[in-house]
Amino acid sequence: MRGKTAVMAEPTSQRADADVGSFLASVADERRRADAQAICAWLREVTGEEPAMHGSAIVGFGRHR
Repeated sequence: MRGKTAVMAEPTSQRADADVGSFLASVADERRRADAQAICAWLREVTGEEPAMHGSAIVGFGRHR
């Protein structure tokens, strides 16, 4: 692709105002819920970013630049 600029597609999921904590608390299986909450805490620490919902079932950290 010499001399051409790549065009990035728009993301298919957009940030939502939904509460991440409520979403994680709604996981029915107790073990999966605990795992999801632990992973969320770990990713928050590692990335330094707050979690945000993207669509109705994706938790993201930070923004793609």
